[in-house]
Amino acid sequence: MNPELKDILDNPAISAEQRQALQRKGVSTSDPASIHDQTLSMLRALGKERIEDLADADFQKYVARNGNRYSDPVIAESANWLAPDDTWLRLLGWGDERGWWNHVLDKSIAANRPDVQSYARRKLCESDAQP
Repeated sequence: MNPELKDILDNPAISAEQRQALQRKGVSTSDPASIHDQTLSMLRALGKERIEDLADADFQKYVARNGNRYSDPVIAESANWLAPDDTWLRLLGWGDERGWWNHVLDKSIAANRPDVQSYARRKLCESDAQP
């Protein structure tokens, strides 16, 4: 992906509508060259090529086949990209998706994961844009 375009997509000031318009034009927000190896491994295990293609159903199928062990690197990595449902968020004490993405952002800063940081910031901006 063009580095200038990536900077635009990663900018937290870009609205969700602007980002969606770019994505409709075929611009991906997950350039494989900028994605961490753990994420690429997770995508391969889930049969996906891009973060944008991930769905909770993919993760649930993986868990059904392989069990639910947090020590599994695919399960651990998926927590950076998929928020638990509202029931789990409350049980885990995060409250809502905003609390979850703040947690993911803090964790990704500590782990020096710019790809996850960018995604978490994007999700936080999206939650701010929702009424």
